[in-house]
Amino acid sequence: MATGRFCARPGGPLGASQEKGGGYVSLGEGARTRPEKCDPSMYAKTKAYMPPHQFVFRCTDSMMFQVSYLQKILTTLFPFRECLDWELNIQTMAHKGNAWWADPPLAEQGTAVGRQETTLIA
Repeated sequence: MATGRFCARPGGPLGASQEKGGGYVSLGEGARTRPEKCDPSMYAKTKAYMPPHQFVFRCTDSMMFQVSYLQKILTTLFPFRECLDWELNIQTMAHKGNAWWADPPLAEQGTAVGRQETTLIA
């Protein structure tokens, strides 16, 4: 689910990642991970942060890609060998891609915040 901040400024993190040479921006916080040295407030201005490690895809719940980046990884993406988030980590390393995390997140998993019901164990 997109947060209220998504519609207000979706170009912020993606624009920043383009300036810094990125191809992918994680819009959610994945497995409750946040960038190092980010503002702890969920109401701070959303910025693009470099992930603290090479495994940049965190529970592929919400992503933005540049078309040129997708064109690069599509040459080796199929068939999948791993679940999508791990496969994208492998592809990013193989193609020397740059990735960024938007924080505070612009999207959140609806089941994680009680907005949607699920039969899956949380």
